Amino acid sequence: MVTNSLFDRALEAAQTLIRVPSFNPPGRERAVAEVARDLLSRSGISSRLLLLDEDRASVVARVEGARSGGLILCGHLDTVATDPAKWRTPPFTPSLADGRLYGLGAADMKAGVGLILALAAELVERGVRPATDLILVLTADEEEGYRGAAQVAESGEIADARELLILEPTGCFVYGGQKGELWLEVAFTGEEAHGSVPQTGRSAIAPAIRFVQAVERAVAALPPVPDSGRTTLNVGQFTGGRQVNIVPDRAVVRMDIRVACEEHTSSVLRTTGEVGREVASETETQFEMSTVSYHPPVRNPEGVDLARRMAESSGMRRGAEHICPYSTDAVSIVPALKLQVIHPQLDDWPPPVPGNAPNISYHGLFVAGLANTVAQGAEILLYRVLDEYGHCYSYSLYLTFSFSLEH
Repeated sequence: MVTNSLFDRALEAAQTLIRVPSFNPPGRERAVAEVARDLLSRSGISSRLLLLDEDRASVVARVEGARSGGLILCGHLDTVATDPAKWRTPPFTPSLADGRLYGLGAADMKAGVGLILALAAELVERGVRPATDLILVLTADEEEGYRGAAQVAESGEIADARELLILEPTGCFVYGGQKGELWLEVAFTGEEAHGSVPQTGRSAIAPAIRFVQAVERAVAALPPVPDSGRTTLNVGQFTGGRQVNIVPDRAVVRMDIRVACEEHTSSVLRTTGEVGREVASETETQFEMSTVSYHPPVRNPEGVDLARRMAESSGMRRGAEHICPYSTDAVSIVPALKLQVIHPQLDDWPPPVPGNAPNISYHGLFVAGLANTVAQGAEILLYRVLDEYGHCYSYSLYLTFSFSLEH
């Protein structure tokens, strides 16, 4: 059974990290990165700070094994932004209530980072030396552009790694890859006029609405991809007009498309352009489209097979899809290093329906779930770092399962 020491350490680390704001934008992850380094140093683990700029940084550390070429445990230090006024508890003051840990980033993903720190500390303090290195990667800028992970991948610090374990919440499913992420920005330009005589102008908002509805229908009609699920569309931002009594001459729409395969990427780009040009022609407006960012799906047979074997051997669940529905730092690390990526099963994904409790939805983590997460993470670590590489240990820290022995 997992020791109270590990659970308490992981929970304490998560609470400590939550107290340090790192919402992105603007990020400013250097402060929380320094806190993570301090927690590692207390167990004698040295680390390196990689600066994106003066107040943004990632952390890389190692638990040394018998040889190099080990497993990356990856988590991001930034969170999404929030409005503290919508919280029932202060977002940067972690609190425990009704079996939950409350705080901004509790689930995504300071509890996961806390678990990484706790596991590394327990291994070192108990004198467990893995057969290969355990590489800790704590990144900046995951929520916006994955630049921290890209910098780490390019630094040479993790060039010898063989596998990547992302400790994002997955709703207790294990995945061997992830969907792609396509962000598009489109704009319609019309002609201003006074609101009392709208017929003398050309609204940019009206065609933008038609465009969004048509593209939503087109994306929803894309067929599901075997083992990968459906491509989805979220219209994340819609802006237009400068005053209520003026016909708006510009409307901008930003869309987040999670693509199940690269063929769908091509289809979405083609359809978006065709629909936009058609609507613009019919409404005598101008249409522009640009790709803000694109990260292809991350999936390979080896990673999917490894996820399957993990699930079968440890009793973990696998969903109908073999890749997770969101994007992670794997988009920057896997292409650079040609690694296999695994998303272990962690609690609280998908989150409860927003609106029921703002501080629970998406960022509340069951404390009981954290205990379960610790157990599952330890289970995976044993299998990947110790057992498969030829070294088995029976410390009470770890669970025992069919492979003989614990994101």
